Amino acid sequence: MIRVYIDAAMAGATYKTLPEDGSIYGEIPALRGVWANADTPEACRIELEEVLEEWLITTIAFGFDVPAVEGVEEGSFPSHKHQFMVRGDTCIRVPDTLGEDEDEDDDDIIGVDLLLEILKQAGISREEW
Repeated sequence: MIRVYIDAAMAGATYKTLPEDGSIYGEIPALRGVWANADTPEACRIELEEVLEEWLITTIAFGFDVPAVEGVEEGSFPSHKHQFMVRGDTCIRVPDTLGEDEDEDDDDIIGVDLLLEILKQAGISREEW
């Protein structure tokens, strides 16, 4: 799924030659702050893709919504603020426990096993919790 998103975002990239030094500037206008600058078009494309990957990882890690890009259905690459929990320097990914057949009204309820796993990852004992 990430590769699909990256490919779709890169398809919307724009490039131009900067008159000051002849270097190539590339950006993905739909994604604020995703840009690169290099000496050749290919080097710029490679750097832009690396910037996009880092931007995407950071966006997901902080629980921000990933904007839709042309070529990827809106909502097909979800990121929700509840998928990560942060305590000090520890960031824990909370897995989506809903399957397709489960009742979506229960999305705010997690089981004891999942809660224990989250606490374990965070280094919090049952007694401390």
